[in-house]
Amino acid sequence: SATTPRDTIAFNESISDGQNLVSSNKKFVLGFFSPGASSHRYIGVWYNSVPRGTAVWIANRNDPVQDKSGVLKFDEVGNLIVKNGTGSSFIVASEMGVRDREAAILDTGNFVLRSMTDRSKIIWESFASPTDTWLPGMNITLGNLLKSWKSYDDPATGDYTFGFGPSIANASASQFIIMWNRISFWTSESWNGDTNSLIPVLKSMGIIPVSFQCDNLTCMYTPNPADIMTKIVLDQSGSLNITQFNSEAKLWTLLWRHPDSCDVSNLCGVNGVCNSSVSVSTSESICKCPEGFAPQEQSNSRKGCTRKTPLQCNGDRFIDMLNMTFPDNRQKLSVVEKSECEFACMENCSCTAYAHSLSDGCSLWHGNLTHLQNGVETLHLRVAASESHGHKMLWIAYVLPPVAFLVFCLISFIWIRRWKNKGKGKQHDHPLVMASDVMKLWESEDTGSHFMMLSFSQIENATDNFSTKNKLGEGGFGPVYKV
Repeated sequence: SATTPRDTIAFNESISDGQNLVSSNKKFVLGFFSPGASSHRYIGVWYNSVPRGTAVWIANRNDPVQDKSGVLKFDEVGNLIVKNGTGSSFIVASEMGVRDREAAILDTGNFVLRSMTDRSKIIWESFASPTDTWLPGMNITLGNLLKSWKSYDDPATGDYTFGFGPSIANASASQFIIMWNRISFWTSESWNGDTNSLIPVLKSMGIIPVSFQCDNLTCMYTPNPADIMTKIVLDQSGSLNITQFNSEAKLWTLLWRHPDSCDVSNLCGVNGVCNSSVSVSTSESICKCPEGFAPQEQSNSRKGCTRKTPLQCNGDRFIDMLNMTFPDNRQKLSVVEKSECEFACMENCSCTAYAHSLSDGCSLWHGNLTHLQNGVETLHLRVAASESHGHKMLWIAYVLPPVAFLVFCLISFIWIRRWKNKGKGKQHDHPLVMASDVMKLWESEDTGSHFMMLSFSQIENATDNFSTKNKLGEGGFGPVYKV
């Protein structure tokens, strides 16, 4: 898009979609953009030197322009507005009746309304209305919160907020607080005056990336090194990310992230499975339902899952859930074999899952399962037989081989009786089976394969009357002899 050299909009000026403001030292850009795969247009701020950079602030996050007709301008009474092609508008900043003003993008990333005669006089600033990104120099409080995006393609207000203020447990101490739908989701350590007391793990890094400067109500930070592009972002899954820009690789480097969403207790509700490998840069939900279950609320995957078909007690089956961590509240049993562990669960109608390993023994779970997430273990989940997609194939796998074997034995018996009666009275004294003694049962015209039939007396002679010295071993269907 075309970039203008100016960094301000005066009262009688505007910028249209395709035009930008650039800060004086060319660090930040303000203009219209579309996030991800969205076709909606938003007015936002992003780093000038970062290719395909994500916006650090958005004016109209909940009121996008549907096409490229958007214009950023002052209206007749001095409000800064985003106006679309239909004539409707969204107020970005309001200061009725004041004409001595201009809108400017600063090298800090702060978009401000200020007096034209006294530019140090700030009337309004974007730093006081942040979206999901905390920039150096910005104050965070419990009133000035970060608010997550709804999804990677939709910057509308999401489910999470991040702020700094008095602890929920101890009002005399202050800490970082992440809320999910107004419920405490994660809290940091308390502020004690040390620049890294809020996140002590940062001290273990070779270079501490940020230093916090806080009091009991507000908090800000400075990056380290001071000239490196640094941002703290509250992502769509509720995690706080500290990143710095690698100018050589032209990439943001993630230095710290917490909480890893699946570490939050029972994030996905009862019977819901949390998958920490899901990238926050996609619209895919981090919470899924296992086979045989459906979301309790289609619009909110974190409300947990409910069974599609109730357990029947008798006739239920188990499905294997690979690469899992064990849920909370398990019952340990002192049984050795996996079959005994499975039987113990199947015999108890309230048992909903079991796990067995040589190192950890037998574990049972009863009722709804909580804190399910991906890991390295195998969990055997109980479902109604009708919900086990593989139970018909399992039935075939178990039943077909013995039936086929019985059919084979029946056919063999008929043929043996036939040939035995045919050769009745004829003895075979030689211990070796000669080619002339072998009778061909059937020959495939397609492959030329020969299926051979031997009389009992031939086998008896060849094995030296089934001598133990000729016995090689014993399989599932009987002994095996060499001849």
